[in-house]
Amino acid sequence: MLLAGCGGGNPSGQALTGTFSAATLAWDAPNEIMSDACINVASYQIAYGTSPTNLNETATVPAGSVSCANTSTSNACRPAQSCTYSISSLSSGTWSFVVQVADTARQQSGGSTLAGINLP
Repeated sequence: MLLAGCGGGNPSGQALTGTFSAATLAWDAPNEIMSDACINVASYQIAYGTSPTNLNETATVPAGSVSCANTSTSNACRPAQSCTYSISSLSSGTWSFVVQVADTARQQSGGSTLAGINLP
């Protein structure tokens, strides 16, 4: 998973100032489950917090609310996709994130690799 901070600053490329308030997460969406069956993604569960050991905030995001783009040719299920979603209203400091996927059969994946970002 990749992270980028978004927020105040200046578009001329100079040093950023102001209050950062968002983190944009990017991940590769699954298209198969372990039994080699196609997965029908219903939602993504994003757990986050100011400590890697205390992800005390969550966002459940319907699959249709996540921006995804095809990254390769199709397999039996669908093309591989890279997805992004922004979490806003974050205070300055270090934030950690984990993403899980839930399918239409209410099965939930394990968590992604922990990713973090420091927002000034």
